[in-house]
Amino acid sequence: MDAGFSVQQAVAIRGDRIAAVGSDQAILNAERGAHTKLIDLHGRMVLPGLFDSHVHPLGGALSEFRAPLPVLDSFAAVQSFIRQQAAKTPPGEWIVVPRTFPTRLRELRMPTREVLDVDTAHPVMFDASYVVVVNSLGSSAAASPATRPIRRGRDRQGRARRA
Repeated sequence: MDAGFSVQQAVAIRGDRIAAVGSDQAILNAERGAHTKLIDLHGRMVLPGLFDSHVHPLGGALSEFRAPLPVLDSFAAVQSFIRQQAAKTPPGEWIVVPRTFPTRLRELRMPTREVLDVDTAHPVMFDASYVVVVNSLGSSAAASPATRPIRRGRDRQGRARRA
């Protein structure tokens, strides 16, 4: 895959690896040898197989159902997201920074509560899937069952809310 997500005409395979992609002529000129086997796909596409032994297809398919996931690539981007959410969230309600792994952040680490304290009117939870970090207000609120985060469409006991 290149930066432009371009579609190419030809692919050269050497052994079990993709050796080159490009136009038909470029690949034939650069890669054709005495033992080259040519296969004409008649306009069909080659899509390399991808293996993922830990798949969540439903979660992946629905991940942007309600809204696009924000691009969060640094602490500054996380703080900007928190400020944006705070502007439209009533004070005291939880703000959840959605599924952001530290390996995707420029800082390559989990944010601290001080990073998340950019807003002090809302408890904030940074969700890294298997581990979370909360801001100072979130830490205080998490100690009380009455202020724990509520999943959308659920009450504090986890039961579905009626419309």
